[in-house]
Amino acid sequence: MRRLVVIVLAALLALSGVHVLAATPAAAAEHDVAGDVPAGTGDGGSDVSITRYGGADRYETSLLIAEAVAEEAGGSLDWVILVSGERWTDAVVAAPLAGARNAPVLMTPPHKLRDDALAFLKRVGVSRAMVVGPDASGGVHGPGRGVAESVLADLVAAGIEPQRVAGVDRYHTSRAVAARYGPRSMGDLGSTAIVASGEVFADALVAGPFAARGSHPVLLTPPDELYPDIADYLVSVGIAHVVLMGGTAALSETVEQSIKDLGIDVSRVAGSTRYDTAVKAAELAHGRYSDTAGKPCFDTATIGVARARVPFDSFSAAPLLGRLCAPLVLADPGRVPADTAGFLDTARESHDALGLHVFGGDAAVSGAAIDAYLAGEDPDASKDDEAKDDEAGGDEPIAAPGVLPTGTCGGAIDDDPVQLVPSTAAEDPAWSPDCSRLVYTDNASLWTVNNDGTGARSSSTMTALTCIPLCGRPTAPELPTCVAATTRMVTGRRTSGRSTSTAVITTSAPRAIRSIAGQPGRRTANGLHSSA
Repeated sequence: MRRLVVIVLAALLALSGVHVLAATPAAAAEHDVAGDVPAGTGDGGSDVSITRYGGADRYETSLLIAEAVAEEAGGSLDWVILVSGERWTDAVVAAPLAGARNAPVLMTPPHKLRDDALAFLKRVGVSRAMVVGPDASGGVHGPGRGVAESVLADLVAAGIEPQRVAGVDRYHTSRAVAARYGPRSMGDLGSTAIVASGEVFADALVAGPFAARGSHPVLLTPPDELYPDIADYLVSVGIAHVVLMGGTAALSETVEQSIKDLGIDVSRVAGSTRYDTAVKAAELAHGRYSDTAGKPCFDTATIGVARARVPFDSFSAAPLLGRLCAPLVLADPGRVPADTAGFLDTARESHDALGLHVFGGDAAVSGAAIDAYLAGEDPDASKDDEAKDDEAGGDEPIAAPGVLPTGTCGGAIDDDPVQLVPSTAAEDPAWSPDCSRLVYTDNASLWTVNNDGTGARSSSTMTALTCIPLCGRPTAPELPTCVAATTRMVTGRRTSGRSTSTAVITTSAPRAIRSIAGQPGRRTANGLHSSA
């Protein structure tokens, strides 16, 4: 049985916001910041130390990781790669660019460069910034808003030269980013690129560390066909080998065959769950690179851990993990799943000491979950964020109990769109189980509208209306819990801040199945189209 023997260090790391803590659930709950946590020696296992990067929000977490990259680089940086904290499609393709530029990936709110981020950039001497992605919102570029021109203006005012790299859609942006550096070999596999779905973040995310280490472009393509510009890129730069991330639900056999038809070898990394896919990605990278001392890289002496279903805490992880020769595996907030636990077990048996780098605070991957793993408690599959992963549609919020499956409210994918919601800032749609109302968010508030577009209500006037179809008829004491559950079901997060990204529901899905906008025949809740 694994046993947790706690060793408490007597020093604080110089890293801003980094504390040395005891590896206990109480310590993790008390300090939701980055920290170095020496853990213990299990029977027949290694000493385990835990470094957590967890700020008050995604931007502070990203900054803590960027600080660690700067420290690894000797305290100074020339470049920084900036991405929007709202759009994962830009962030996942930025990892190898950051690796090639010896830079961190730093998230920023779409419309303003935060003071703490600006202070960091000045302190470490950054003189140039590459902004990935256009400033457009949603649509073909992916969910969320991009980095606005106002952020570039903030950089100029600080004496930092900004450049923007972007394409006409998320797929072309991935190629445009790849054009900024040259792909390198993946050991004996030759010049390598990574191809991942433009609709699922987890597969591209776990490829980030070795993509950053090897400067392997992360190229996005639709699930059912190889995007023409991506095919052209693969041929034009002489790619000999492609790592195809995800199973056939994420990227079809047609995509794989199209790459092979170009005369390119393909290694598909696909597991039964996204946890398993992450493990298989780590296994593929093992031993294919060398560190600066010539020792094998990705030998599992150091491993990154991030939450499986929410990418924001780990957007910035890849450049740091690439420097550390560390793969990224996935966990849930309350537990370390069996696939991940098995991989960690093997690593602990192979090394005298194991370093875990945990991305996000206790709400992302809790100290209690890590303690339970180290204590040898058997994982309970029923507690997974996702017991099984269909890969093509697993990134969205889990629907609340009683919410009806896709298609229940009628309609077809090729129906003509019908306007339901008048607002241009509406997002995160969800049908009530009786199909009578559409629930959505608008300007950080929850709204409902009847299925014919009438009777839009918000705030307190809609609270009971939302909870009655979703939760039954709650009593007054039950109402706050119902509202919180409704918010999580609809948005998958707290409703704070404004997002003008468009959420799309196929036919009459009870939750957002895609976060891409305005495609003909698809139901949207952007104030323009839907059908019932």
